[in-house]
Amino acid sequence: IEYFDKALNINPQNIDAYHNRGISKQMLGDEHGAINDYSQAIALKPNDFDSYTNRGVSKMRLGNYEAAIEDLKKAIEINPKFGLAFSNLGNAYRSIYDFDKACEAWTKALELGNESCKEKIEKNCL
Repeated sequence: IEYFDKALNINPQNIDAYHNRGISKQMLGDEHGAINDYSQAIALKPNDFDSYTNRGVSKMRLGNYEAAIEDLKKAIEINPKFGLAFSNLGNAYRSIYDFDKACEAWTKALELGNESCKEKIEKNCL
């Protein structure tokens, strides 16, 4: 985080520094700080599907499922072949007990190569 802070002091428009600092904060459990950094990255690069996905995960961890679903849908809109966003979208839907939409999202993630969804589908959808 310290190095990303330094990078942002040099160049406050550094999208990668915001994104990667967000990842670091997320790994430390600072979901609010991560959301702020991902939001900065998105403000600078509105088609940053990685930041939308990661921000959605942070929102989900905070229990803000509807906002997480919005971010994950936006990531998919930008990159419809991003299996990780579909996987996380399925997780968000499962959190609000919408198993039909969860299974649909996990199935799409699996079709895109995200093998981690296979077990989720077997456990929740069959």
